[in-house]
Amino acid sequence: MGAATASCAAATPSGVIASIDRSAGPLVVIRGEHRTPVSLARRMTQLKVRAVSIAVVRNEKLEWVRAYGYADQEWKIRATPDTLFQAGRVYQ
Repeated sequence: MGAATASCAAATPSGVIASIDRSAGPLVVIRGEHRTPVSLARRMTQLKVRAVSIAVVRNEKLEWVRAYGYADQEWKIRATPDTLFQAGRVYQ
């Protein structure tokens, strides 16, 4: 998954996390087309993404970081904020 996007308009980190948990955007957005929000867990399943880590940085300060999925599915090792991932970036 290149990036998970969500409306970061929520004022609190918990609001942003909840927004990301319940609404992962589609890979392609067609202007005017309505898309039903899909949870991040479901989008990960659809795209066969085993794990992802999301960090929100504002004003050069880390606000929060959270990991989803499994770093190793065979051994049932959950991804954590310390799991190494390839980095991506989303501006809002």
